[in-house]
Amino acid sequence: MSQNVELEALADCESNFNEKAVNAQDSDGFRKYGLFQYHVPTWEWFVSMMRKEGLIEEDRVMNILSGADQITVTRWAFANGYESHWGICL
Repeated sequence: MSQNVELEALADCESNFNEKAVNAQDSDGFRKYGLFQYHVPTWEWFVSMMRKEGLIEEDRVMNILSGADQITVTRWAFANGYESHWGICL
């Protein structure tokens, strides 16, 4: 399956394609955000790893509720073996 197809299926499963989705209390008890339902510490860690690799400029703000930023970060996560982060939807 191509990465684009996987991302599409994941966005459908996690948020029904709603980039502004907020789950006030996910099954693990934490609030999740966006297309791919990110927990803030996970989002921040993925973004920090991308910065360390020089893929995001230090002064660029990556918005957890921006569809474009979510796709960028999630593509990186998939390319670096973090698909298991989403477990149930994949």
